[in-house]
Order: sequence, then C-alpha cells, then structure tokens
Amino acid sequence: MASDSASSSDDGPSADGPAEPSAKDKEIAKKSWQHGNGALSKQNFDLAIQMYYQASQKDPGNLLYRQSLRGAEKKKYKDNGTGASMKGVKLMGVKGRIKKAKAKKDWAALDTAAEEGLKIDPWDVEMNLSVADAAEGREYYEIAKFAVDAALASNKEDVKLLTRYANLLEELEEYEPALVLWGKIKQITPDDPAIDRKLTELHTSKMIKKTGGEEGEGTAAMKQKSTAYDEASGRGDDEVDGPGQDPVSDLKRLIRKQPDDPNPRVRLADLLFKSGKLKQAALTMKEAAELSGDISIKERYEDMMLAEMRQEVDASKQKARQLKDEKRLARAKKYEAQMNDKAVEILTRRAEHHPKNMKVKFDLGGRLLARKEVAKAIPLLQQATTDTRLEQAARVSLGEAFLMDGKRPLAKRQFINALETIDIHEQPELFLKCHYALGRLAEEAKETREAEKHYSEVLGLDYNYRDANDRLTKLSEE
Repeated sequence: MASDSASSSDDGPSADGPAEPSAKDKEIAKKSWQHGNGALSKQNFDLAIQMYYQASQKDPGNLLYRQSLRGAEKKKYKDNGTGASMKGVKLMGVKGRIKKAKAKKDWAALDTAAEEGLKIDPWDVEMNLSVADAAEGREYYEIAKFAVDAALASNKEDVKLLTRYANLLEELEEYEPALVLWGKIKQITPDDPAIDRKLTELHTSKMIKKTGGEEGEGTAAMKQKSTAYDEASGRGDDEVDGPGQDPVSDLKRLIRKQPDDPNPRVRLADLLFKSGKLKQAALTMKEAAELSGDISIKERYEDMMLAEMRQEVDASKQKARQLKDEKRLARAKKYEAQMNDKAVEILTRRAEHHPKNMKVKFDLGGRLLARKEVAKAIPLLQQATTDTRLEQAARVSLGEAFLMDGKRPLAKRQFINALETIDIHEQPELFLKCHYALGRLAEEAKETREAEKHYSEVLGLDYNYRDANDRLTKLSEE
C-alpha cells in the first residue's frame, strides 16, 4: 500500500507526521552541534559550518541546528549579505540538483542540495525557499517557517511570501501573529475578498484553541468547556489538562523531560516573546544560551533583555507623564541611561565579533551619540554609510553628530547628501529631520530664502513638526 511505503521511508513523513530520526542519528547530531559550537568560539567557521550542517542533516527537524548553521555561514562571510564571490558559477550545479529533486519530490535530496547552496550564499532567496519546500514536504513546519522568514528579509512586501509565511503560522497554530500578518497582506491587496474569509477562519480557529473545542464540536460544546464563570474563577484558559492543548505547556513539559537540550527553551522563549511576555522570554533564552554556549543564542538573549528594558522604560515614562510626576520621570530617565549603557556594552562587543556588520556599527554609533560621545560615534556612523540599506539614516545621524561637534559645514553636507536618496513616503522622519536641520543652519547663516524653503518642506509634510511653523512665520515677518 502507498501509505505503508510512505511510513517506512526514511525521507518522507508517516501517516501521523514527519519521520522521526533514530536515537543514534539524534546523538550524532547533538555531538556534531556541540563540536560546531567549539569551532565557532575559535572562529573556525568552515569547521563550524560542516558540523552544524551534519547536525541538521542527521536531525532535519531541529530548528536550533539550522539557526546555528545559518549564523555560522553569515559570520563566515562577515555579514556581507551576498555570500561568496563568483557565486553564480558555484551555484549552477546546485540549482540543477534542486530542480531534479523537486521534480521527484525527493525532499531529503532537495534539503541537502539547498543547504549546500546556502553554504555559498546564506541570503539566497531561492535556496532558502527550497529548504522551506523540503521542510514542508516532510512536515517540519518550524524549519519551513525559519526558511521563509529568511527569504522575506529582502522581500518584505512580497504578497506571495507573506501569504506562505502566514499559512505556516496557521499550521503551527500561532494564530495571533498569523492574524497580524494577514492584516498586513490586506493593506497591500485591499480588494481581495479571500483575505476577509481567511481572517474569519483564523479568528474561529483561535477561539476553538482558546476554549479547547475539538474539531467538529458545536458552539454549545465549546461554551460548556469555557464559560464566563470559568474565566472569572480562574479555571478557563490557563488550565491545561494534557499535551497538545497549549504549545507553551507542551514545551515546558519537554524541557522537564530534556533538561540538557537548549532547543525547547529557544522555542519557548520565542513563543513567550511573541505573546509579549518579555521578561519570561529573556530568562528562558538566557537559560538556553548558558546550556548551549552558542554565541547566536546569547545574542538573541541580549536582544530580548534590551527589549524588556525598553518596555519598562517606556511604561515608566508614560506613567510619569500621566501623573505629572517629575520624580518618577527622573527615575525613568535614569533607568533609560542605564539601559543605554548596557546596550553600548553589548554592541561594542558585537562590533568586535562582527566587524563587517554595518547595522551593529550604526546602532552603536546612535547609542554613543545619545551619550554625547561624539568622537566615538562619528567613525562608526561614517562606516555605516557604506551600507546602502542604512545609508540615509546613517547620514542623518552623522549630520547630527557633526552638529554636536560644532562642524556645521560637514553636517550640512551629510543632510544634503541624505536628501538625495530619501523617499519621503518610506522615510518621512528622516526627511523632516534633514529639512529642519538645514533650515536651522540656513537661518544661522542669515540665508533667509534658503531657510524658508526648508521649513516649507517640513510644514508641507507635518504642520506641527517642532517649531518649524513659528520659525517660518518669524522669517516671513522680517
């Protein structure tokens, strides 16, 4: 029978789900991954990649192994975003194998070929999507989600990719982020009636999951399982009777069963973070980082920790302003300064580990600028302008740095250069900052017409931006 051959295959999913690697393969994968961590700590990227690659092939459904592999591949190429030189020639044979594997629906062969291609260019969209195809074919939906997310990094408005990602979220029962994503798709294609139907389906699925209703049960049955009284008495959503009802509870059970495996903790931290539980997420990712020794997991913990600190700072400042409490506001600003100091410490370390990562240098430069450490910030921001993805924002920050340093001609040049490529619709805040700063510089230089021109550009986009209106009025009266 077809189902029998499928269930006995090592490469395809069984009738009940994906084929599970043998205990021996899992052990090999774990040891390979650990060897990879050791190699990575010594910056032996080729060996780390080979070890992580072996781990991901032996245990293809393990998300942590893929994340470690991709992180090492990107570090090898110093986060250049393009991979190896002459990659077109190097990928020709890989693309032929991918085409052949897809035609045969040989998911294991497809995964192997695509991962070979990602060793050459870990940012390649086609290779990442081929990993996703292979993962979906074997029902490794977390891996598919990871791969599609990578493809989306350079195609953020691609409706086809967004739809695929949203469908994977639904498959994984991550209904809340799926709803958010479908909302974005609706903004891009507002006239598609199918999107409204999908949103309705997802809301229904979310409700069923929340109430514990099984497929095929009616509304009355669902109401019996979670009533208003249950929720009021604390017996509703938070009470989970067994496996499969709540992914967070399932992962916590898995952590208790596999206390030395960091992977469930990574997955749990991601879930907690997406649900807004930033403190729990950061603590869980910290545990995973301490267990694994993996630099990439440590960096994800640091990002979560900073996000948690930012959330607390914003909440404290908002509360202080609501109460008009100056002492509370002062405490919030002091905590914000501590947060900024911590971010500088983390980003300084990352800039050393990732010398070609301009995003890190841009972020560090901005943090140093907030601390008025202009001499340290300027070289970092100058380097960040070489990255086309960051150029406009980096030039604006560099202009602000030169202003703080009293070098007005240099500041003016940065603002003018930035405006040449700023998209007013995509980057309105940068547009406003540039024209306002140029208006102030022109006003100082007694260049009244030039100042009026820049302030008019500001008011044309945002009539209430800072004091541009007052300044323009004053100039016109002189």
